[in-house]
Amino acid sequence: MNTAFNSSPKATKGEFPKILVTDLNKFPLPKERPDNIVNKIIERVNKAFLAKRDNPEADTGELEAEIDRLVYALYGLSEEEIAVVEGR
Repeated sequence: MNTAFNSSPKATKGEFPKILVTDLNKFPLPKERPDNIVNKIIERVNKAFLAKRDNPEADTGELEAEIDRLVYALYGLSEEEIAVVEGR
C-alpha cells in the first residue's frame, strides 16, 4: 500500500483502510480531463451502480473492466504501467 495513504493511525484501523480528506488532497489527478472520457466513465459507473442496486448478484465485470480501461486512458498509462496496476 502506498505510504501516502497510510499516514494516520485511523487510516489502517480495522480490516478496511480508511482514506482521509488529507490523503485525498494528495491524490494525483490528471491535468487534462477530456470530457468524452469522463462522461464515459460516469455513464458506466452509473450503469454498474444501477445493475447492482437492482440485483446485488448482477455481473458487472465487463462494465468494471471498461471503467478500468477508461481510467487508464484518462491517466495516459502505458501498457507497462497498466500491467503494474493490474499486478501482472
